[in-house]
Amino acid sequence: MRIRFAATAAGLTMAVALTGIGASAATDTTGVRTATDRTTVNTPFRSAESAVAPAALRCPRGTFCAYIHANYSGELMRSSAGRGSRVQVSGGTSSGSNNTGNQWVGVNEIPGPDDDVWKWAPYSEGNVSSAANDKINHFDVK
Repeated sequence: MRIRFAATAAGLTMAVALTGIGASAATDTTGVRTATDRTTVNTPFRSAESAVAPAALRCPRGTFCAYIHANYSGELMRSSAGRGSRVQVSGGTSSGSNNTGNQWVGVNEIPGPDDDVWKWAPYSEGNVSSAANDKINHFDVK
């Protein structure tokens, strides 16, 4: 009988551990821990993917790079200009990599008033849409 009780207590302890209960547990009269609070059962699982850092940006830390091709090749410009700057670029920007803490805005100034064409958030990169391709004359750093 004693062996059977030990097996039952071990089984109950294992069941409590496997179900994730036991954050709040009480001891019954037999000395076996039993779950009294089941709120921990539905705790969301955090996958390893959510803890993985994003892929490294193509441009060096602290700089913004503009490229002539959509696949981040054919570098047109590399700049570490600060907030409030205006940076000229020869046309043809198809993609950009922003490895700065500032927003970079690609602007078209021809034929009239400045028109924001594409924006890169801090620490992001992206390909300019086909409608905006080759239309950036300068960048405003914000």
